Amino acid sequence: STPSISEYATDLRCPDCSTLTVSSVIDGDTFDAIYKKKRLRVRVLGLDTPEKRRGKKASSDAERAGSSVTQQIELGKSASERAERLLLDKKVILSSGRDDRGPRKDLYGRYLAYVEVSGKDYGLLMIKEGLGECFGWKYPHPRKASYEKAQKKAPDLLAG
Repeated sequence: STPSISEYATDLRCPDCSTLTVSSVIDGDTFDAIYKKKRLRVRVLGLDTPEKRRGKKASSDAERAGSSVTQQIELGKSASERAERLLLDKKVILSSGRDDRGPRKDLYGRYLAYVEVSGKDYGLLMIKEGLGECFGWKYPHPRKASYEKAQKKAPDLLAG
């Protein structure tokens, strides 16, 4: 019998340049997509967006940024809304930046991948718009230098 799309694939090999359809947006840097009738959770490689709910990470992000938790959450909501406009129900292409070995998984079983939507690098676009930052310290990635360069030029949406 065919597995339900509601179940997550945990052992599916998702090769580079796989095309998936985004089925739901979790937040600015995480979404669910359908691949071979299975649902995958994807964490955008190289991008970190603020949280949209109060919690430990929102507090630590606020402290690091010199902003309030409320400001962080508002920016997180903006990033999530932008992600929905750019990604929801769209076809995206995943790539790992790892010589065609396919996306690896993080601690939570999410596929880590660069995301291309409408011919654009989604992570880079979010950084350029000031809705996220380069996330290279936890998962080093080949586009780190270009993401950091874009981050330096991005608007500071937390500035008063």
